Amino acid sequence: MSLALESVMNRSSEIECTLSQPRSRRSAKKKPRILLADDQEIVLQAVSKLLGTDFEVVGLARDGITFLEMAKQAKPDVCVVDISMPRMGGVEASRRLLKRNPKARIVFLTVHEEPIYREEAFALGALGYVLKRSVGKDLTPALLSVLSGLPYVSPGFGM
Repeated sequence: MSLALESVMNRSSEIECTLSQPRSRRSAKKKPRILLADDQEIVLQAVSKLLGTDFEVVGLARDGITFLEMAKQAKPDVCVVDISMPRMGGVEASRRLLKRNPKARIVFLTVHEEPIYREEAFALGALGYVLKRSVGKDLTPALLSVLSGLPYVSPGFGM
């Protein structure tokens, strides 16, 4: 049997196997698309790794201006944004994004525990507020909540 014929036969048996499986097993579940914005590379890398198995990280921005450009191109399902970033802070960048796209979903990931920051975030239209000190346990539940249209605040803040 020639190599070309063997290849065709292998492909046809793969197709038969694929077609015989139930449709739900053939089509992979689409992962929610997340855009990350933080001025610290170590945070971007750690959060990207944390989310990697359950979410598709579609971009990493190190400042507010880059975040806005990436959001326009990548069209993420949720944006995870730091409040304090160079060139344009996360609050102003998120405000501009929400003005351009009112359906955008924003989760702030921040060190700021003062209530004034949380209040400003929700007043501008964010749906989530997660403290960096609890990112490992809070970010995934926050994203799932926000994807369902529900707000999320790191425990300890109350709502």
